[in-house]
Amino acid sequence: MDISKTDFDLAEKHLYYFYNTIIKAKNFIALYGNNNLVKNNLEIEKKFIEAMNDDFGSHLAIANLYMIFKYLNNLLDSSQKEKSKIAGEIKSILKDLTDTYKVLGLFEQEPEKYVNEVKSKHLKKMNLTLENIKEKIEERIEAKQNGDFGLADKIRENLKKQGIDLRDTKEGTIWDLSILYK
Repeated sequence: MDISKTDFDLAEKHLYYFYNTIIKAKNFIALYGNNNLVKNNLEIEKKFIEAMNDDFGSHLAIANLYMIFKYLNNLLDSSQKEKSKIAGEIKSILKDLTDTYKVLGLFEQEPEKYVNEVKSKHLKKMNLTLENIKEKIEERIEAKQNGDFGLADKIRENLKKQGIDLRDTKEGTIWDLSILYK
């Protein structure tokens, strides 16, 4: 099998996306969920078995993950009123995913641990630290509170040039590495 560094880098980016989605999903469940599972219609296990029965079609089984995670992200981003029901469906999807794909060794790590390890690795390559980023975010927050939106924008742009994307949410400013989404 011919596997290049590019293949590993791409796999890391995909897993990063998957694990970030799982984190968002778990947070959504914690906010809006109860202990009820709501049946989902994705037929995750059935499609996985069909893919694997087709000459051990792990590539198709992996490709199915993109459809599942796209659907999950759409659910998370929807503004439907029945958030408890959505949380139940998300919980059901996560259970089906982890139960089904563990045979390939996927989703066995703690999502937060995986995401933090990938971020740390890339920050090191970029000669940045978590403390640097937190400091700049705090400076930006202070600038915004003081009405210095020009400085706040400049801090955001400087971070963006370094490969750090900021997003303001109700819970505060969060950051991510743009390189992991290219």
